[in-house]
Amino acid sequence: MTEEQRESLRAEVARRVMNWHANEVPWAYSGLTECWHTSDEVAVVTRYAWRPDEDDQQNMNVLDRMIALGFDCSVELTPEEAVVAFSRESADGQPVSHGCRRIAVLLAAVAAIKS
Repeated sequence: MTEEQRESLRAEVARRVMNWHANEVPWAYSGLTECWHTSDEVAVVTRYAWRPDEDDQQNMNVLDRMIALGFDCSVELTPEEAVVAFSRESADGQPVSHGCRRIAVLLAAVAAIKS
């Protein structure tokens, strides 16, 4: 997965799964930076620091969010790949497999939200 694809996935997870939106906020030395905000306009994390494809805690925050939205999660891990699916009564999620378990969680979360 290219860095551009990873950035696109991070943004899609922030918007669709976490229900955040990006706004610029004042930053050091009169600069601006983009931060992800909740619907209440609370800044959560800078766009640059949001890396659930690399950070286990952020990845688990995504998984926790999916559970809070009423999804069940199934995960199958092997040395070669992770297979993840999110499902709930109104939607059976299709399993998503990837060589990286964090990316599998993110791709499966986005797929489940879209269905």
